[in-house]
Amino acid sequence: MKPSNVLATLACISLCSIGRPKHLTFTSSTAVLDTPAHLNSTVLESDDLSGSRKGLLTGYAQTKYVSEYLIREAGKRGLRGTSAQATLPATHPPG
Repeated sequence: MKPSNVLATLACISLCSIGRPKHLTFTSSTAVLDTPAHLNSTVLESDDLSGSRKGLLTGYAQTKYVSEYLIREAGKRGLRGTSAQATLPATHPPG
């Protein structure tokens, strides 16, 4: 899952940083919430998801968590786009 999720996320971030700024839309996954830390709790878009650092049992969930982290870090460094996570400075696509 690393090539499909983590490396693809890095490639998208890289493409958005070349030349003129581009808009990135990231699709989040509820798989990153499949840990005891989030069981029976409300998770807000502003939550940092640090409770998911441990306890994710599938490669899919683990690599989606890494992608979430990368997107959040890119947002802190200036990446613009839309994401299910509020920490990515978001602009909404027209429509």
